[in-house]
Amino acid sequence: MTLPLHIDDEEQFQVSQTIREFRLRRREMGQFPLPNPSTVVAAELLARSLMDMNAPDLGAVGVAEVTANGLTTYIATSSGFGMLPDDVIRQWSAYLTATLENSYQKVSCMSLRSHAIFYAPAHMDTIRFITQAFPAFEGRHQPISQANVDAAALALRRLPQDTPFGTDLAGGPQLVGYGPAMTAIRMALACAIGVRINAAGAEDARRNVLAALDRLNDELEDAPYGDRYMLAQNLAALANSGGHPEQFRYRENPLQSISAVTKIQGVLTDAWRVADLNRFCAEPKLFTYLANKGQPGRLTGQVAIWWDRTRTNNYCPAPGTGVWADYMLPCTSCQNRSQQMLQGIPVGPERVEEMPAMVLANKPAARQRRNSIG
Repeated sequence: MTLPLHIDDEEQFQVSQTIREFRLRRREMGQFPLPNPSTVVAAELLARSLMDMNAPDLGAVGVAEVTANGLTTYIATSSGFGMLPDDVIRQWSAYLTATLENSYQKVSCMSLRSHAIFYAPAHMDTIRFITQAFPAFEGRHQPISQANVDAAALALRRLPQDTPFGTDLAGGPQLVGYGPAMTAIRMALACAIGVRINAAGAEDARRNVLAALDRLNDELEDAPYGDRYMLAQNLAALANSGGHPEQFRYRENPLQSISAVTKIQGVLTDAWRVADLNRFCAEPKLFTYLANKGQPGRLTGQVAIWWDRTRTNNYCPAPGTGVWADYMLPCTSCQNRSQQMLQGIPVGPERVEEMPAMVLANKPAARQRRNSIG
């Protein structure tokens, strides 16, 4: 199936310019397919619908185009906890019907009211936090190991055990300063984060890392100072250690302070910041929806747009691209996990014709809404 656009439509939506900008940034798309002309038009019309209906800020909104047997389905979902309003969906469907001459099958929109617990972030900030503790770490190629946990446990044991983290008996900084405590705590947290982002090896290796973390937590909980116990609580929440079932992974920040020293507490604060970067992104929700739903057909185009009047789009492919849509490149986390997100979803071939001609007339079917994904 090809896009039934006329010359004036192509110029109106700046299709060629938008596709050209994405082609220039192809490497930053990871394994995601580029948008094709009809995806661009769908994104432009969705952005126009958001404007027309004065929709609330949603952040990123992902649009996927799935083609099967000459029929096309357009699927959209927003990042965060936002929902595409019903009036926006109706307007989008009407615009698509008029512009694409009923050549698509349906519009399907999904909302998710929780974190994307099915997604493992790989944001560059996350990787940087771990490599500061373990320079050899390289995701799945050189994952967090039991040896890393043992090294973190040894570093924690070498700290003075008769005082809180980083302080002496008088409450001042230790003679060696806060560095050793910060380093040891970062090492332990890096191990837990490695488990959280699925970068602790295959199943057996991951179990060994979890077992080592459980042993470390037992040791910390028996220490005389409560800061060790609080660290153990954070490690367990980050790594799902302590024998908790898999469905309770990605437990939230217990908000347990480990130190009154700003520099030391800052390591923990940063750990929670990087652990869950981009679990709210539109892409993991969009492609998990496709994989779970079993949408028939092949993914023939996808793109993300930005709809937020208070925050800046930090991933714009080029200023001025598009008419209504504010386009987005994937963040580093989604770029790094793009192949993982597409597993099980038939992709392509990419279609980047500038002036296709075939027209198929089929009225759109009913919209679908998902309130959650189990």
